[in-house]
Order: sequence, then structure tokens, then C-alpha cells
Amino acid sequence: MASMDSPLLLIIDDEEYFCELLSAFFEDYGFSVLTATQGNRGIELFDESKPDIVLLDLHIPEVHGLKILKYIKEYSENTPVIVISGTGDINDVVEALRLGAWDYIIKPIRGLEFLHHSVKRNIERSRLIKDNKLYQEELEEKVQRRTAELNRANSELLQINERLRRIVETTREISRHTELREFLKSLLEEYAILMSAQGGSVYLFEKGVFNLVSSLDPGHAPESVSLHSHGESVFNKLIMEKEPLLIQDIDKYKYIKTSGWKGYSHNSFLAFPLLDVKNSVAALISLHNKTDPPFVEQDKEIGAILSSYCCQALSKIKTNEALRISEEKYRKLFNNAIDAIYLWRLNDDGTFGECIEVNSVASSMSGYSKEELLALTPGDLFDESSGEKLHEIADRLLKEGFSSDELIYVAKDKNRIPVEINSHMFRLQDKDVVLSISRDITSRKLAETRIISSLKEKEIMLKEIHHRVKNNMQVISSLLDLQANYVLDDQYRKLFIESQKRVFSMALVHEMLYQSENFSEIDFGKYIKDLTGELFNTYRRDKDRINISIEAENIFISIDNAIPCALIINELVSNSLKYAFSGKEHGSLKIKFVKESGDFILTVVDNGIGLPEDFNIEESKSLGLHLVDALVTQLRASLDIKTRNGTEFVIKFPSGNHSDYSCMSSRNGAASAQVKSKIRVIIVEDENVTAEYIKKILISEGFDVLKIFDCGEDAAAFINENRPDMIIMDIFLSGKINGFETYEIIKKKHLIPVIFSSVRSRQFEDHKAENFNKKGMEYIDKPVTRSRLLSAINRIIADR
Repeated sequence: MASMDSPLLLIIDDEEYFCELLSAFFEDYGFSVLTATQGNRGIELFDESKPDIVLLDLHIPEVHGLKILKYIKEYSENTPVIVISGTGDINDVVEALRLGAWDYIIKPIRGLEFLHHSVKRNIERSRLIKDNKLYQEELEEKVQRRTAELNRANSELLQINERLRRIVETTREISRHTELREFLKSLLEEYAILMSAQGGSVYLFEKGVFNLVSSLDPGHAPESVSLHSHGESVFNKLIMEKEPLLIQDIDKYKYIKTSGWKGYSHNSFLAFPLLDVKNSVAALISLHNKTDPPFVEQDKEIGAILSSYCCQALSKIKTNEALRISEEKYRKLFNNAIDAIYLWRLNDDGTFGECIEVNSVASSMSGYSKEELLALTPGDLFDESSGEKLHEIADRLLKEGFSSDELIYVAKDKNRIPVEINSHMFRLQDKDVVLSISRDITSRKLAETRIISSLKEKEIMLKEIHHRVKNNMQVISSLLDLQANYVLDDQYRKLFIESQKRVFSMALVHEMLYQSENFSEIDFGKYIKDLTGELFNTYRRDKDRINISIEAENIFISIDNAIPCALIINELVSNSLKYAFSGKEHGSLKIKFVKESGDFILTVVDNGIGLPEDFNIEESKSLGLHLVDALVTQLRASLDIKTRNGTEFVIKFPSGNHSDYSCMSSRNGAASAQVKSKIRVIIVEDENVTAEYIKKILISEGFDVLKIFDCGEDAAAFINENRPDMIIMDIFLSGKINGFETYEIIKKKHLIPVIFSSVRSRQFEDHKAENFNKKGMEYIDKPVTRSRLLSAINRIIADR
């Protein structure tokens, strides 16, 4: 047994850190401290040391705290036991006090000084009881006095028990509330009853201000309290310390201001902060007592117990309210979407399972009620031909996590609706689920049908135009041929024949366009062969003397390039056949047409008599060569003439645009893989899933994706230093500037084609009307699909 100057304190708690903390604290106050983290060890230390006081945790290994408490009381009834527990179970509180606990403190302890005060008070109480027993025979008067003290203590305990019973009932009652303000109002009324308060109020912290929820005496409490305007107020003290506050005489509490109450300049005051899960003050309850007796420490302690339970209820109500508001908000978004939305379960075998949730648009589109849709599977909603497609979608979702497809939706009334479905797979409650957004594309399909029909009509019309142009040129050519027969002078007659061949060369272009499926380009390799054959038949009868070789790839060139190039070949081949082999037994003529690095190269070379070494085409008296010179300029071409060992003309002109990626190498206009690999693309998109999906499409198509940005500022800075060839950008970004503003910054230094994407909205329409009218811009609706994206890219490439 320790001396009275150095009381022995036994701490039984399974938290070593907590034991060490309390040991250090009480040793500073002169206590001798023993600790035990196991139940049996605690009993052993109690039997061995007979401590002056025990701090006991209810939930410790080996032996429950209530059993230890019962054991201690059986062998040493007057040893104070203070129960310290973090469970917050009111039944434990009542049972501990029933078994003889002298005090009950809930973890976390708001302040160790409070614990120190309780320990000192209970040690003193224990000492008085022991002194009473030692001297009861000699000092009857003292025995009676001590008995009276015990009676008072018992009365206090009964009062505490009654209050605790009231707390249990109060907690059960007010915890049934689901609305935060009604809960706080009921709580204030219960506090007033429990503390016998004449006045009081409860405030809720909202957006930096405490707003009045309820007042027991209207008119005395302000509607709101701003902390900035009451820096030394009791509210600020509560918020800073987060502990209950008791002021027994307000008149003597001069160094702190009230928070705006009127009519309470005297008597006692009691306040309790209610903390949320983040340990921040969520609400404040204040109580006033205008008459004697004032509030006492016990009122503060009892109120603290109630507030600790109410904090849990408060946090639960706030959490439920936040969840309700969030669910309501997202439910409105879910049901007010313009597309039908389904949430499907994905089975373990990779097939679609039952429907988990649908929005109202799905019901209106299908004609089924929500309950009916929840009982269906995708196989029930789409036509019989979609079974295999659904398996493909499921496989793609498992591999890539995203799928975009078009299917035929069958409504309840058997109406067949074409829909575009964008599906995304994710985990929900440890299960694979698929979110499918279905858009009715009936109008789009009708528009596509009309466009295709209109396009066919225009193709027929354009084909007829080329046919008529060819026929008209054929008539002109025949007229020139007929007229030549009436010209007696051979020199003039040759001029008519040359003009006829020039007209024929142009007519042949239109003939090939008429026969082609692509009315903007012709296979120029085939054209060279046809034109050369016709010219050879016109100018050379002795075919065995001249060897003609043609090296021409199947290269398609536009009509704008084809006609001037055709006339050049006509002049050069005609001149060679007429003049190059004069006086020679044999000769050779070679025509080569290739494409290299985005340029077309036409070479016409013969081993004939050649041209003078000082030949200058600009000074030539030949109409044909002057025509060649003019056509070279029209094509923006370079011309190189070599006169050694015959004559060689090399003409190099761009394939259309100087950009590598603008060149087409197939009849349908799609860019080749070689071209795509040279196109460097930047993606500016703040939705990570969409950005990765776009990147995956581009990489699969052979494009070079440089980088992804989620805000316009970073993208503009990068692009200005690292010029890409194309930008794919969301219009509404998460940063300070939107997509249009980002492009305005970029185009000050670079003119780069851009494909914008967005979900259609009024805000989008306003931006589109103001900005989306420039060449080099394309737009695609969200959600982005492979077909939309690639179509826009091909339009950008074709335009440039």
C-alpha cells in the first residue's frame, strides 16, 4: 500500500500507449502507478498491491472488465474503481455503476485534468470511508457525519442513475428522428428537462455561420452568430476547446464575451458542442439558469454523456441526409438524361444477367414499366439477330471495358427502334456491372437514308455530266478532225490534228471519271497507258522502230491535277514521237509516274536526237512547249530538262497539300497506314475514361498519340512548343478555359486542325454559334464512338 502522499494507482487497460500516457501524467502529480494490459494480471496486481484507486477498461483480454469490477468490490468494496470505456454502450454504464463503479468516463477523454479531478475526488472519498470505519467506535459523531456524507453520495448516485436512465430514454427517442433540425430541436428540449434550465438555444453550423435552429425563450437568441464578429465569445471558446463549458456566475466571467444573447447578464450558463465524424463542431447547445441553484459540475458531466451519444446520432443523421440529397440529385440526373440508361449485372460466364436499374427514358422508349424492365435481360429487349452481337459486346467489355455498337431495339408494342449503345463495365459492390446508354437513332438513320439517296442521285448526275463533257469534247475532236481534211496546207492541217489530240486528252480524263466509282480522282497510271497508246497510233505507223515503256503505279490523282498533267504528257509524248527519232533506225521512249514523299514525279525521256544544250523552254517557239511551261506553273511544279543522249523532262508537283497526311492512296479516300503513322495527335479531355478510349482507337488505327491533357492551359503550353498535326479536344474542360478558348491561344502561333467533342446543351449551342464556323474544325457528339471519330478525322484529312 502506498503512502497518502504518494497514492497507488492501478490501471487495467489493453492499450499500452494509453497506459503509458496515464502513467506519465499521474506520476507528474505524485502518484505511484501500476499497469496491466491483461485481465488476470490486473487481478494479480490488485491482490498484491492493494491500490488506492483503479482505472478499469471494460473490454480487455482474458477477463471482462465487469467481472474484474465485481471481483474488486467483493474483496475491497471501498476501493474506488473508475471505469474508462470507449464502447458508448449505455447498458455497460448502468451495469458498471450497479456493480460499484465510482465513476464512468467515455473515451476519448476530452481532457486529462478532468480525469485527474475525478481520481482525486474518489481517492478522497475512499479515504473518508476508510477513516470512518477506523474511527467509528471512538468517534460516533464522526461516524454519523460520515454516514450523512455517504447518504448524500448515495443520493447523488441515485440522481446520476436517474439521469442516466433519462439519457437512455432520451437517446432512444430522439435517435428516431431522420430530419436534422427536428433532431436538434428535440435534443434541446431534453437537455432543458434534464438540467432544469429556464432558457436555452441550439445552433447548427452552416457555411461558416451558426444559424439558430430552436430557442426555449424566443427573442433572447440571435438568428445567426458569425465567429469573425465574436472572436472572444463563448461560442469561439467551445469551438476551440471542443469541451463542455460551465459558467456558474456570468457576472464574474468578464474576460469572455457573450455571443449576442439578450437578458442573460447574470446567473449560470452551460453549453455543449456536438462534434461530427471529422471532430469538428457541427452544432452548439446552450442552457441558461436565471435563478438559484446554478448549474453544477455534475450537470456538466451528465450533459457530456448525453452529448457524446447524440454526436453519434447527429453524424448518422447528417450522413443519411447527405446521402439522401446526393441520391436525389443523381436520381434527377439519371432520370432526366436524354438517353435510356440501363445497369446490367454481368454473369461469371461473361454473359449479361438481370437488369439492376433503369431510368424513366428507358421506360418511355420501350413501353415497359420499370418493374417489367427489371425482370428482363438484353436478349429480351433486342431483335432475334442480336444474340451473337450481345456476346461480342460482352467479350469486348471484358477485354477493353468499353463498347460502342448499333442494335435494333424491340419495344413492347413490337416497334423496332435502331439504337446506338455505349457500354462501360466497372465494379459495383464487388460485382461486375455494365452501364449501357442507349440513344434512339431513328432520325439519324432516316437522315442517313436520305443522304445516301441524295448522294446516289448526285453521283448519277455527276456521272452524266462527265459523260456529256466527254461526248462534247468528242464532238469537238471529231469536228477538228473533219476540218483538218478540208485544209490543204499540211502545216495548218497539223495544227488542227494537235488541237484535236489536246481535246482528246481532256476527254479521256472525263471518260475515265465516268467509268470510275470515285468522281473526284482517276487512276492516272491507267490513263497514261491509254493516252500513250492513242498518240502512238496517231503519229507512228512503224511501231517496231520505237520501243515505248511505261512505269506507272496505280496512283489516284484529283481532276484538278489530272487535266493539266494529261496535257503535259500529250505535248511531251507527241513531240517525242514526231521529232525525236528523225533519221534514226530505232529508238526508245520511257514514261514514268511515281509518288515519293508526298509529291508526284512525272518523267518523260527518249534517246532521240535531243535538244540544243542551250535550250530554254521560255524562249522556245513551240506552242506545245509553251503550253507545258504554263501547265507546270499551274501545278506548282518544278521542271528539270536534260538534253544529253536524248531528252529528259522531270516534272515534280505536290500531291494536293504540302502536309504528308493529306495524301490519299486508295480510291475510298481513307488515309493509308503509312500516312497515319506520320500524324501526331494531342488529346485534350478531362474525362479519363473517354481520353483513354480515344487514345486506344487512334493507336489501333496507326496514329501517333503524343500526349493526353485534362485542362486547356497545360495543353496550350505544350502545343505551342511541340506542334502536333491534329488536336482532339473536349469543349467544356475542368480548367479555367474551355476548348474554344484553348484553341484561340494555340492558333496565335499555329494553325492546327481540331476535332471538338461535347455533350449537346444550350451552352454548347451558344459556343457553337459563336466559334464553330471555321475551316479546319470538326465536331462530334459525346459519347465518342469509333465511327464518329474516324469519320471526322478523314474529313479533316480530306479538307487539307
